[in-house]
Amino acid sequence: MRTSIILALVVVALLFIFNPDIEDFKQFVEKRSEQILRTRAGDSKLGRILSDIGSSLAGSYVDRITERKNYLLFSTYHIDLDGPDERENEWRFLGIGGRFIELDRPSSHENENRAD
Repeated sequence: MRTSIILALVVVALLFIFNPDIEDFKQFVEKRSEQILRTRAGDSKLGRILSDIGSSLAGSYVDRITERKNYLLFSTYHIDLDGPDERENEWRFLGIGGRFIELDRPSSHENENRAD
């Protein structure tokens, strides 16, 4: 019983420590954007340059369009590209343990591979 309580406290402490913040999310978006853009633009020299520029821009501006809710042990991230009145271009992510899990994406992006 005592070991279970200690183990649970350790898990809670680790989740609290590794709860990703908005800077972590910006890095995640930049990396993910680069992967998506490189897939679409190709692996040519021009494709790499364009994907590097595009992903850098995405990472730079994502905090302006992202709503983060911090629940201490995990966080949720909501990106809404078309404003609060529309539901066409929304993504939702769960940030937990230093990782990001995609929860929802726009229907126009349903065929893309989910990666975290």
